[in-house]
Amino acid sequence: MRFGTVFIGLILSAAIPVRGSAKPLTSEACVRLVNEHDTLSRGGVEKSLARDPAGERDNIKAEQLALIERFLFIESQIRFRCPAVKLPGLKITPPSKARTAKVRKNRSQPRGPSIPLPKRKPASSAKRAG
Repeated sequence: MRFGTVFIGLILSAAIPVRGSAKPLTSEACVRLVNEHDTLSRGGVEKSLARDPAGERDNIKAEQLALIERFLFIESQIRFRCPAVKLPGLKITPPSKARTAKVRKNRSQPRGPSIPLPKRKPASSAKRAG
């Protein structure tokens, strides 16, 4: 039974092409992506992303959703496949001192009740006599 499962797995893994890592794009492709990103950004897609998703669920149109999806796809392509391009607004903000202190405090305090250590098994009388 196990051999059959392994055999089927090998056949399927050989039949299905798997993409490895994404190769970097050419500079021309990166320029096109940056231009399209800039056009969508000026069109107000970033403002749509900044709104509350729960409140906008009923008000957003399918066209706007398609633009948002395209914007996020382009941004991910630029971020991961165009290493030389740095988009504005993609800065990683360092955590605040208050947040860091809170995380350290949570790490230092054990959660839940403490569990007592098990009691050692008493040495048997045969070992003591010997």
